[in-house]
Amino acid sequence: MGGWIWHSRGTLYQPLTLLDPLSPIRHTHTMTRALQKRGFTLIELLITISIIAILVIIAIWAITANLAKARDSKRKADLDRLKIAFEDYYGDNQVYPPNSVIADCGSSGLAPYLGSIPCDPRTKRPYCYVYDADNNAQNYRIYSSLENTNDDIIAELECDEDPTYCGYENECSTWGSRFNYGVSSANVIVNNENAGSIVTGSPTPTPTPSPSPTLGPLPSTIPGIYACDPGSPASTCNNYGSLENAISSGCPVTWNESSACNTYCPSSPTYARCTR
Repeated sequence: MGGWIWHSRGTLYQPLTLLDPLSPIRHTHTMTRALQKRGFTLIELLITISIIAILVIIAIWAITANLAKARDSKRKADLDRLKIAFEDYYGDNQVYPPNSVIADCGSSGLAPYLGSIPCDPRTKRPYCYVYDADNNAQNYRIYSSLENTNDDIIAELECDEDPTYCGYENECSTWGSRFNYGVSSANVIVNNENAGSIVTGSPTPTPTPSPSPTLGPLPSTIPGIYACDPGSPASTCNNYGSLENAISSGCPVTWNESSACNTYCPSSPTYARCTR
């Protein structure tokens, strides 16, 4: 009868309950299950969320930086393609293309020298073409803006001076700003040595600096296979095998004869030498 005992005299009584020897163990297990069901505290949740947020920020920063470097690589490749197309155009016409030729990026305006005129991978605008209007289209410069401002090539081209950069901010203002990278024909350099600071408002008079010695203007050359290697401190004339190889090696000045190259290279400025 459910724990009751029937006595022979006709009475019912309930026996004394013995102490359960396993009671402390069962009590401990009950407390453990209660703690497990309690879950995270508010501080634990905040710490976890903070760690996850920091990891997400680091991942986004790394992805953004890598995407910027990828776009910069595309810009450099685009300008190298344009340079080769311009030189091929010059070989057939003895002048470089007109100033409007790359304004319609994505078109076939340079065919058959280039199938499609490239656009900046981020802004989708044309690259800046500084046309030689004063010298019968015998030289050119093409500029882009690299997102990675710590790229060594910017300093090598001497295009790291804020706010002038490569020196054609006014001429390129239609296409953007901060043009810190470019390519050019062999008879000129990328950087505009005569560019001054961009003036806004009334200019403040500054003392005239004393002239510093220069190596003189770059020689007028006919593009060819010879160029100054990146030797330091002195450079030597190197045969790159073809004009395309010289361009892909970052040579801003090339010659079609070794004699002029051998004369110029030993005292050439760094920006007139190939980068590799």
